[in-house]
Amino acid sequence: MQDHYKIYEISVIRLLSLADECDGGYIVPAEIPELIKEHIAEETLQNNCPVFYQILKIIEKNNRLKSEAVLESALIYLDFSGIYDRKPSGKIIELQEKADKLFSPAGLQLDFGKGHIRFLAFERSASMSRNCRLSFVREDVYEILKEHMMLGMKIGNCQLSKLYAYNGLMFSDGHRFETIDLSEKRIIIVDNPVSIVKDVDIVTVRDDGSDGALRKYTRSEETADIEVLEYDGEGIISSEWARSLNLHNEGHHSFQIRLPYIKGVVHEVDFKNLYEELGITII
Repeated sequence: MQDHYKIYEISVIRLLSLADECDGGYIVPAEIPELIKEHIAEETLQNNCPVFYQILKIIEKNNRLKSEAVLESALIYLDFSGIYDRKPSGKIIELQEKADKLFSPAGLQLDFGKGHIRFLAFERSASMSRNCRLSFVREDVYEILKEHMMLGMKIGNCQLSKLYAYNGLMFSDGHRFETIDLSEKRIIIVDNPVSIVKDVDIVTVRDDGSDGALRKYTRSEETADIEVLEYDGEGIISSEWARSLNLHNEGHHSFQIRLPYIKGVVHEVDFKNLYEELGITII
């Protein structure tokens, strides 16, 4: 897999001045190369991440997509700067009302040279949120990509901010390793001890117990005993295995391993030499 990918980023303010309404969403009459010439869209180089990998796999396995799609025509970024990061007054209100239609099922239609493709609002990383950017994915990739990202899990009622945060982790830069041996002989799982910390002062909020979308919350101060997992998501790896990850030359000695809704950190420890100093022989 290559390290960097070309992604198009489009200014929503400038896009809205050009786009026509279509089926409750928008269609842009010009092709992407023309938008770049007009500085409405620009090319950016992005580091590899799990979302890119999954999109490329979907394209690879779909004969129709394989003939017409590449990553840059399957996922784009929209820059909402100057719209939702402003107080809703005057022209900003009008802009926000127009931009809202981009989140409708009709989405946004763009032409990459082979006809118009419908794009739907997708996910964003924490840094994208801070910079008012959101990814949009072509309609015929959207549902498959969602299923891949969530490992087929069906989510019911949940805390949306937490769900978005976990999905957004899939945009994190990273290295993918295909040949790591994760056999049982190489992995030892140690029980995670639970400690009880007594009489902890807790300040939080409590809702009114209703199931409605709008609830009343009140401040709550209490003292309670809490459980603490001492080594949650922590592990160690040998120096040999750390070197095999080919990141040693970059000065990395700790690594975060990530899957959807699963993450942990392993740290390089030369425990073989430690055992030898203790007189313990490793076979």
